Amino acid sequence: MASKEKRRIAVTGIGMVTPVGNTTEETWDALRAGKSGADQIASFDASGFSTMIGAEVKGTGSTSPSRVTSLTQMTNNTGKTPSKVVSKGIFSSFVLMTDGTVYGCGRNFYGELGLGGKYGTETSLVQMSTIPTGVTAVDIDSGFYNFAMAGSDGKSYGCGYNSYGQLADNSTSDRSSIVEKINENIETVLLKDLTTLTAYQDAGFSISQLKDIGYSATELKNDYTLSELKNVGYNASELETANFALSELKTVGFTTTELKTTFTATELKSEFTLIEIKQAEYDVSDIKDASYAIVDLKNVGYTTTELKSAYSPTELK
Repeated sequence: MASKEKRRIAVTGIGMVTPVGNTTEETWDALRAGKSGADQIASFDASGFSTMIGAEVKGTGSTSPSRVTSLTQMTNNTGKTPSKVVSKGIFSSFVLMTDGTVYGCGRNFYGELGLGGKYGTETSLVQMSTIPTGVTAVDIDSGFYNFAMAGSDGKSYGCGYNSYGQLADNSTSDRSSIVEKINENIETVLLKDLTTLTAYQDAGFSISQLKDIGYSATELKNDYTLSELKNVGYNASELETANFALSELKTVGFTTTELKTTFTATELKSEFTLIEIKQAEYDVSDIKDASYAIVDLKNVGYTTTELKSAYSPTELK
C-alpha cells in the first residue's frame, strides 16, 4: 500500500475578533480570566424578541463602544462648564454642568440617559431632556444601569433600570424619563460629598430642604430664627428640645392646642389665660394640677358634670 503524503502547514499569524476581545491578546486574557462575552444586546432594539441577551462583537466601528486603555479627554460639545462627572454604573457617563443641566453619553438600554426612550448608544454628550421644568440638578450620581440626582426643589429623581424598585417610585418598571424618587430621602441617595451644614447652605439648600434631609431644629438654631423654624414645620416638641423657651414659642404664634403635647397646663399657666388653656381641651385633672380655683374654672365655662371627674362633692360644694 502506498503511504499517504504528509502535508506541511505554515502558521504565520493569528487574528481574533470575538465578543470578549478584538485582538488575540484581549481574547486570550478574557478567556483565562473566565469573562463572558454575553450581555444585553445593544446594537439594535431587541425588545420584540424572546431574549435580549447576545454575544456581540464590541468596538469594531468608530461609533461603537470600545475599550480605552489610556486616559483620554472627553469631548465637551455642549459649550457649558462641567462641575462634576460620574461614571459608576455600566456603560454610561454623566456630566453635571455649572448651570444645573445634566448631560450623558454611552449606552441607553434601560433609559438611563433620561432621553424619554430606551436603547441605542450616544457617543457624544446629549442633554438629559426629561428633567422637570424649573428644576435643576444640585448633585448627580449613577448606579447599575441607572441615574439619580438631587433637584433644586429638594426632591430626588432618577431614571433607568428599576427591576428591584431602586428608583423608589412605587414600581419596578424601568424609566426612560426622570421620575421623582418619592420614597427616598435625597441625603440617602446622593450628596455624599456634602458633610456639613455650611456645605449644604453653600450648595443653595433652603431651610425647608435642610429639614427634609434630616437637620434638627437644634442644629439649625444658630443659623435661622425661631419664626423661620416654625414656618417650615418644626413642632413645639422639636423646638422645646432646641431649648426655645415657652415664652418664645408663644411670641411666634404657637397656640395652647399646639403646645399641649409638649407642655402641661401648669407650665402654660404662666404664659396663657385659663380660657386659652381650656381651649386646648386639657383634662380637668390636668387643670386641677395647675392649682386653679374651682370658681375660676366655673367662670370660664366648666360645668359641674365636667368638674366632678376631678373634684369631690365636698370640694364642689
